[in-house]
Amino acid sequence: MTSQASAPIMSPAVGRRIKAPRRRLFHRIGGHSDPITSVSLADVALAASACRDQTIRLWCTDTGACLRIIQLESPATSASLNGRGTRLASGAEGGRVQIWDVASGRCLNTIDMESPVTAVALDRRGATLAAASRSGAVLIWDMAD
Repeated sequence: MTSQASAPIMSPAVGRRIKAPRRRLFHRIGGHSDPITSVSLADVALAASACRDQTIRLWCTDTGACLRIIQLESPATSASLNGRGTRLASGAEGGRVQIWDVASGRCLNTIDMESPVTAVALDRRGATLAAASRSGAVLIWDMAD
């Protein structure tokens, strides 16, 4: 499905309409059964989507195909891929942060936080992980091997 759109946008700085650049929609991907809470893109043709249906789905951005479904124990709140698309961090309402090997779908590391996870972020190398929770804390770990 391909779509191009150009819509006027109000410029907050000057209060006048500006024309948005044309963008080409590559794919409209679907498959989750509940609202999606987070998306992440790797530097390669890979995307991840976190969903309240307790899954993280990995997608090929070239074809739109679902490559893998990772099942969590509670609704997923956040997903973050490293730059090469080899590692995925997930956060969930149950307070669990997990690091996944994308190729195998295997969980490599689990961290239990004191309250529901609201966001996770991996740096491009996958060496640093940050996670935020509803408690107001942001925790940062060195994940280098």
